[in-house]
Amino acid sequence: MPSVVLADPEAAGLDAMLAALLTAAVERPDKARVLDAMNGTVTIAVPDAEVEVGLRFSHGVCRVHSGAIAGSKVRIEMPSATLMAFSTIPLLYGMPSPLAPEGRAFTRQLLRHEVRIAGLRHLGLIRQLNTLLSLV
Repeated sequence: MPSVVLADPEAAGLDAMLAALLTAAVERPDKARVLDAMNGTVTIAVPDAEVEVGLRFSHGVCRVHSGAIAGSKVRIEMPSATLMAFSTIPLLYGMPSPLAPEGRAFTRQLLRHEVRIAGLRHLGLIRQLNTLLSLV
């Protein structure tokens, strides 16, 4: 059974929030299968909140760290408002859907460099993460 582990059990910030969201997601069998297949590291940075969270996926476990993971395969930087709304953006093939207004707004943020994604060669990992974080 896939699981989510918070590296610091005392955490109360963004790392705890992401851990809770991921834990709820893997209660669904379809998302548990996604997490089980994931392998790699992701750092999510929220510059306006001055916070970074590292996610390490391996062998059906997501370990959530307060702080960046050095050498992450993927690094995503976005404003806090975008991160909070991200889970409600409809996806198409694991990416924000250009058919939905929310997906188009996210794409505009990418084009304006308000959202930055490094490590696009690991698109599979990005799509899997999007699927886990999506509530729709």
